Amino acid sequence: MQKHEIAAEAARAVPPVSVAGISLAGVALADWVLIATLAYTLVQLGFVAHKWHVFRRKQRAPQQGSADDE
Repeated sequence: MQKHEIAAEAARAVPPVSVAGISLAGVALADWVLIATLAYTLVQLGFVAHKWHVFRRKQRAPQQGSADDE
């Protein structure tokens, strides 16, 4: 077999091997998608909560240089 034939055969084998490899520790591909979606959602919720916390902290901070403080 020539190098390009080996590369072509390897390229054809990648999808089934990757699907079989994704089934790690007995967890199916559909479950990995569910876990990844849950993790992504939690990261996004954490980002929004942090953003709101910073925003509220800035709103509560006394305004510097206002006429009432003088």
